[in-house]
Amino acid sequence: MAELGATVALNEKLALKIEANEGFDRVIGSSLSSGIGEISAELQVTEKYPSISLVTMLAPSPDWYVGIVDLNLIENGVFIEEKTICAKTYDAVRDSGQQFTSNDAPTSPKIPITIINNPSIGNGGTIATVNFKKQ
Repeated sequence: MAELGATVALNEKLALKIEANEGFDRVIGSSLSSGIGEISAELQVTEKYPSISLVTMLAPSPDWYVGIVDLNLIENGVFIEEKTICAKTYDAVRDSGQQFTSNDAPTSPKIPITIINNPSIGNGGTIATVNFKKQ
């Protein structure tokens, strides 16, 4: 997903999590080919599964992506009406390119995913916001 935007493997892993009752649902959203704009998706959460995680690749980066991990949509015992979150920017570290348009340079040995806190990438590393609104 981080390098090529491919979602097949991610979708399969999420399906296994859902089958094991470790998740509720998954949605594969549309792309944003221009790099500027909005993507909308309808998601369903329940009291048993009130949290959302999301990721999307950043092209043409080596293997960077933005995401939100395990955001609980229940606050003070009730579902939030609306909430805006700044997505974090991550480096999957499968590719050692240091610039947004770096050529492919596989990382060896593999190292853990890191958060990018580089002011040259958006506003202090934040290049996407996500708005959750109860329907």
